[in-house]
This record gives sequence, structure tokens and C-alpha cells, in this order.
Amino acid sequence: HYPAINDDGFVMCLIEIMKKKDGVLVAFEILSAHHFLENFKYSNIIIHLMQEILIKYPYQATKNDNFDTRLARLAKICLSEQNTDVVANQVCNAVVKVFIERKYYLHYFNQLLHVVATLHPIVFLNTFFLNFIIETSSDGLYSTLNKEIITPLHEIDDNVLIQWCEEDPLRRYLLITSAISIYSKTPKEEIAEYKPIIYTILDVAPNTHDILKAIARSIIPTSWSNSKAVIITRRAEALKQLFENKNDVIAIWAKKTYGHMTNIA
Repeated sequence: HYPAINDDGFVMCLIEIMKKKDGVLVAFEILSAHHFLENFKYSNIIIHLMQEILIKYPYQATKNDNFDTRLARLAKICLSEQNTDVVANQVCNAVVKVFIERKYYLHYFNQLLHVVATLHPIVFLNTFFLNFIIETSSDGLYSTLNKEIITPLHEIDDNVLIQWCEEDPLRRYLLITSAISIYSKTPKEEIAEYKPIIYTILDVAPNTHDILKAIARSIIPTSWSNSKAVIITRRAEALKQLFENKNDVIAIWAKKTYGHMTNIA
């Protein structure tokens, strides 16, 4: 039997391996085999190694089996530590770089991005919704927002989204309204209801007309498995929730839009 290697020796070995060609991938595989146990207290030196591997990981490399799952598990451990915003930002930038170079689609990193959005929501929002994905159409709506990044957005608490929007309300409230799925899931499929954050946005956003345009756009599905007319009718019903809104602009718009949508359906 060989003596057990301590954390210092283990990390030193992996650091040397990482200096070689494809060494980060090899180190990742070795670390995967020995660690990644959630709710286990790892030493600082192991946590730092995990962070280094996340930063230096060749995200453009050929996919390994379950690579996203294992990267996400690693991120969940080492990005939950305090003062890891910088590491999270570097990971996001690495994924962005691979996407821009068209070597991977963002959904290949879906689980990893879910972890980042959960643990570092501001880093996620700044990277993917300010610095990267957004292009603005002529009417001021974010029509070309890449849909692959929307799902992790739903990991972020509404209060965090509102606080983030308040830093630049004219731009960010419109961006979030255009990006999120604005309807809540309800037990009865024939009923559509707005998520609570939509009412908050309508109350506080300074650009009400632009927000209403974004809501109107959401009524028409871009893809569907059932009848398009049925979906439009169900979503139009949600407008009734705004008929008695304290803001006359919103109430009048809701009634007018409801009439228009029921005619379309």
C-alpha cells in the first residue's frame, strides 16, 4: 500500500499536470474522480485548485461525457465560497468567448450557467444581459436576445432582478420584461396569469409604454405545440388582470389590446 497523499501534495501534482498540453483536462478528470462531494468541507487549497481549473478549462474542447454536469458540480462547490465574483466572471467570459467563436452553443453549458446564475446572479446578469447578448431593435425592444440564456435567468430571485434593474431602470426593466417568461404556470391550462414581477415592473418602471409593448409581444407565441389561436386566447385573458389598474395608461392599453387579440384569435 502507498501512503495517502495529503491535499498539498495532491494539488502540487495537479498543478504540474496542468502545465502540460491538455493538462487542464487531465487534471479535471483526476479531480472529478476524487472529489465533487457536495456538503463536504474542502480545504482552501483544494477550493483554489477547483477555481483555477474552472478558469483555465478549455471550454472549446471536444465534449466529454457529462462534462456540463461535472463542471456544474465543481462550480457549485468552489463558487459558493465568499469573494468568488471574480472567478465567476472569468468563467462566464470563457463561455462567452467559446460561444462568440461559434465552437459551442450556450445550451451545452446549461447546468454550469444555472449554477452561476444561482450563486452569482449579478455577475450572470452583467455578463449575459449587458456585455454580450443584447442587440436593440428599432423600437427599443431586445428582440435578438439569445434565447439559450433565458432559462438560467429564471434561477434568479425577483428581488435581485428588481434591484439590478434599479441601477439603470430605463434600460434594464425593458430588458428583463423582454427576456423572462412573463406568465406563471397555473393548474388550469385555459388560464394565463402574469408573474408577480410583471406587476412590480409596471408599478416602478419609468418607461411604461415600452414595457407594455414587450408584454404585447409576448402574447403571440414564437413556437407552439398546440393551437396558436388557443395560446393567444389564453394569454389575452391575462390582460383582464390589468383592466382595473390604478394607472389609467395601463388599464386603457389592456382593454384595447384585449379586444385586438381576441379578434386575431
